[in-house]
Amino acid sequence: MFLIKTKPYFEFSVSLVARYMSNPSIIHIKVAKRILRYVKGIINFGIHYACNYKLKLIGFSDSNWGSDLDDRKRTSANCFSL
Repeated sequence: MFLIKTKPYFEFSVSLVARYMSNPSIIHIKVAKRILRYVKGIINFGIHYACNYKLKLIGFSDSNWGSDLDDRKRTSANCFSL
């Protein structure tokens, strides 16, 4: 579950595998190993911003925690500018 916080695009695959933690089958273990192999392969990837001037990060967030009367799912949106 730590992967979700470090790499947000893992959220679906990691949460899907985490549903079966109490009774995993062979396929769930294979999927978890595949996710970890992928993480191992991209461990040194990233974005490096090199500049000589001051950067300003501006962010906005809009979250709705369960007020949808049909399915009570949360919706959220983020917008960041550097």
